[in-house]
Amino acid sequence: LAFYSKTALQAVLCLFEQFKKKRFAKSFYSRSDKPRRGVIFVGEKNMITSTQKIGKRTVIKILKDIEDMKTGEEFKAALMELYTKGEKEIVIDFGETRMINSHGIGKILMFYRRFKAIGGKIYVAPMNESIREIFESLMLDKLIPEIRP
Repeated sequence: LAFYSKTALQAVLCLFEQFKKKRFAKSFYSRSDKPRRGVIFVGEKNMITSTQKIGKRTVIKILKDIEDMKTGEEFKAALMELYTKGEKEIVIDFGETRMINSHGIGKILMFYRRFKAIGGKIYVAPMNESIREIFESLMLDKLIPEIRP
């Protein structure tokens, strides 16, 4: 902190406050109206994915690009729902997705590890060229096999 001027720190704090107001809704409140920890996102409930059971596999179709923290968290919530239901084989379909950033890649790797720990598997459906390029550059294609659902 010694390297930064007081004005620079105030500017960063001001930007952070604007970010919080734009991205987050109010804090959770208990019945006693005492503030509790946690924040909730503003917006629709998980409109980024749809799921479908095909045989013993569950296909999770990504309907939007995963390009920011909000869509990354919605993707995580969808994967968490499948994980808590006890699904063992998940196929991620990026058919309508053009871009996925570190938020989405991080969630895929997190749940790859979780599913592997319980004897489950994650696959990807055939990908378009932009998503394939991302997977190949990060060598995810070696870790997560591509299959037809």
